Amino acid sequence: MLGKLLKYEFRATARLFLPIYAAIAILAGLMLLLRALPDDARGVSFLTFMVGLIYVVAAFGLVITTVVVLVSRFYKNLLGQEGYLMFTLPVTTGQNILAKLIPAMCWTIGSSLLCFLVVILQNFFSGGAPIRIPNGETAGFILLMLLALAAFILFCYMCMAIGQTFNEHKFLASVGAFIIIQLVLQILGVAGAFGLFKLGALANLSFSVDNIPGWSVLAGANVAMLAACAVFFLITRWLLDKKLNLA
Repeated sequence: MLGKLLKYEFRATARLFLPIYAAIAILAGLMLLLRALPDDARGVSFLTFMVGLIYVVAAFGLVITTVVVLVSRFYKNLLGQEGYLMFTLPVTTGQNILAKLIPAMCWTIGSSLLCFLVVILQNFFSGGAPIRIPNGETAGFILLMLLALAAFILFCYMCMAIGQTFNEHKFLASVGAFIIIQLVLQILGVAGAFGLFKLGALANLSFSVDNIPGWSVLAGANVAMLAACAVFFLITRWLLDKKLNLA
C-alpha cells in the first residue's frame, strides 16, 4: 500500500514541478543560444544578462519553493479535511508519513541538483575555475546532507503534528512550536558544547580540531542526524496515532 501512496504523491507533485523544471530548462537553452551569438550584436549582452539573472533566481527559488510546497502538502493531506480519508485507508500512520517524506526528499534533491547545474553553467560561461568535488569523505558528507534534509522535513512534520493538537489557530501553533523547539535545541547545543569544553578544561584535556580525524567527525554527525530523524519521526507518528485532532 505504501507503493500506491508514493505513486499517487509523485503524480500529484509532478503536475506542479515538471512544468517548472521544463521552464528552467527552456531558460537554460535560451541562455546557451544567446551566449553563442556575437557580443557586439545589438541588445544581446543586455538580453543575455536578463535571461541569466532570471535563470539563477528561478533555480535558487525553486529549492525553497519545493520545500515549502511539499511540507505544506503534509498539512493539507493529513491534518486538513483530506485527513478524514487518509486515516481511513488500510495503511499505518508511519506509512502515511513516509509517503510524504520520500517524495519531498526526491523533489528537493532534484531541485538542488538543478540549482547546482545553474552554478556550473554560470561558472563555465564566466570563465571561472572548474568546480572540483572533494575526495575523501565525500560519501559521508553527501549522506549527512541527505539525513539533514530528512531531519528538517520531519522536524516540520513534528511541529505541524504538535500544532494540530490545538483546537484553534493550528497553523500559528505549528509555527510557534517550530520557533520554540528550534530555540530550545540551539540553547541545548550551545550549552552542551560549552559543557564539553569546560569538562575538558577541568580534566586538563586539550581539544584540538586538527587532531580529530575527519571521518570520525562525519560519522558522529551522521549518527546524531540519524537519531534526530528517528526522534522526530516517532514523535510525529505518536501524535498522529494518539492525539489526532481533525476538528
